[in-house]
Amino acid sequence: MEDLDNMENLKFKIQNKYGTITKTIRLPESLGEQLEKLAAKNGISFNSLVIQCIQFSLKHLV
Repeated sequence: MEDLDNMENLKFKIQNKYGTITKTIRLPESLGEQLEKLAAKNGISFNSLVIQCIQFSLKHLV
């Protein structure tokens, strides 16, 4: 139950501005498709969404 309470405090807020550098990554096709749909739904680029997902993950690593 405590884990569920902690999960409710983790809110992922999509932003739309970043300074960037170019990197190449390889993703499973299904993951790429999910990210593309989520980016389109929120009116941001695929790249911006990937950056935000990585930042969120790094911030919440235990």
